[in-house]
Amino acid sequence: MSARRITGRHADRSRGQGLVEFALVIPIFFLVVFGLIDGARLVFAYNTVAQAARDAARTAVVEAPFIGKTGPTCTAPTSTCPADTNAFRLHILSAANGASVIIGTIPNDAFHMVVGCYAVGATITTNDCATGNTSGAVVTVKITVLISPLTPFWGPFYPASLTASSTMVMP
Repeated sequence: MSARRITGRHADRSRGQGLVEFALVIPIFFLVVFGLIDGARLVFAYNTVAQAARDAARTAVVEAPFIGKTGPTCTAPTSTCPADTNAFRLHILSAANGASVIIGTIPNDAFHMVVGCYAVGATITTNDCATGNTSGAVVTVKITVLISPLTPFWGPFYPASLTASSTMVMP
């Protein structure tokens, strides 16, 4: 039996059918691929924000006992004692930005010491860690950043912001 060759109108029709199928499938394929890329970016960005919150909380726990100390009384492990609570906040924000290099700088309004320092079980009355820098005090740092998708289609389904917080107890 010999192989028959497809010629004429039938060959043109099957070539057109393949082109139509390709045109129908390729948008869905790209939507899925770029959706996976955006999902991976979202997970990566959340992990980065969570790490930034952990680094900021750790810096707060380490530096809180040294607020306002100068000269020989400044025995902070970083060898830099924050002069006041504003300098303390800037040190913490700097630590958070050091951990979030990949997603960009964390703006000042996206960074919050939500609870500040307080003794465990105490009523929260202040965000000033200088008043609560005793052993057993708790520091909570919360960071919220905006993330936008690469694929415009996913915008309505994509979370507009990522929030991570970290709480640590002073030794």
